[in-house]
Amino acid sequence: MLLALLAAQVVVVDAAGGGAFTDLPPAVAAAAPGDVLLVKSGSYSGFTLDRAITITADDGAIAVVDSATSLTQIDGRAVLHGLRFDAPLTVASSTGTIWLEDLDVEPIDFGAAALTVRSSPSVTLTGSRLKGGRGFTFLITTIPPGAGLDAVDSAIDAHDSEITGGKGYGALDGASGMPGSAGGAGARLDDSVAIAGGVRIEGGTGGGGVSTTKPCGRPGPGGPGVEFLGTASVVHLVDSAILGGPGGTDSTSFGFCSGATAPPGPETVGSGTVNVLLATGHLALAATSPVREGAAVVLDLEGPALMPAFVGIGFDATNLFLPALKGSVLIAPPYLVFAAGTLDAAGTLQVSIPTPSLPPALQAQEVFGQAGYAQPSGQIVLGEPAAVVILDGAF
Repeated sequence: MLLALLAAQVVVVDAAGGGAFTDLPPAVAAAAPGDVLLVKSGSYSGFTLDRAITITADDGAIAVVDSATSLTQIDGRAVLHGLRFDAPLTVASSTGTIWLEDLDVEPIDFGAAALTVRSSPSVTLTGSRLKGGRGFTFLITTIPPGAGLDAVDSAIDAHDSEITGGKGYGALDGASGMPGSAGGAGARLDDSVAIAGGVRIEGGTGGGGVSTTKPCGRPGPGGPGVEFLGTASVVHLVDSAILGGPGGTDSTSFGFCSGATAPPGPETVGSGTVNVLLATGHLALAATSPVREGAAVVLDLEGPALMPAFVGIGFDATNLFLPALKGSVLIAPPYLVFAAGTLDAAGTLQVSIPTPSLPPALQAQEVFGQAGYAQPSGQIVLGEPAAVVILDGAF
């Protein structure tokens, strides 16, 4: 592990020309395992990633990926942090740990799932927002809305995130009277397992009605919170909610229609299992990243009031589901566990940790943390993870 860290390089990607590359595809193609791509504000093309590297937006940067991106056949650890995707994101056939943090994924592509996961057993999603692409209709063409998360034969550990289906396509009125479509599923799971801590999974809003002429095109119902395909899928919940999407509404701007609202979607459809590990009490963790050596990493914790919290810190990630601890261990040993302090009456705690100077041969150091707490009964509850990239001051 140490040799890999010493060999890692930081590569600046800047659409404005201030780095080694101006776009992500050539930077990804040139990167070696363990490298860190530091992305400045700008618009970037989608890419295919097949190796264990980290791609992080710089602190305060708004880095937007505007075309489809795929992470495939990765057998090490790959990290995406702080990026916005206006196009679909896919993880496929990856046996390593895929870490997705502080992402905002909402494809402009009609009907696209925000995050598609295929045959990947260790995907961590934290502090992120996923929303499926909206539906579309024109003449005889209809495209149903996409899911927020679409997983087949995979395992996803999600924390402090919003996962929402796309909005249904609108109704057509006049002679056809075609109703609007249902909203997309918040999550579609096929022989997959999802662990959700502090997560809201909600179906998309149904398509709206149209009232320019009679007969009116009626609105569509909300989408399901979770759509189960097959029979082997399970969702384990810790202080999380599964909600059907809101129904679409009639337009009343021309006065022809009733202004009715379609029914909301169901919480779940299909044959799967929802298992509540803990009804309330998820502990959220957010950390500043990236930071330059010598600066402080600020940890913000939020959870049950007056609970003593701890944070584990290590140099690698894993994914080991432990129902007895109400979640998964997401940092790999060896790791250090320290007492962070007691959450206040509002359930918040902030901790500032100074970072050391990096050795001369080391351009970046990645650190993985995870929060947790002990209930008065002695029950340990594992909380949200967070990754921090510490950069050499030259960057």
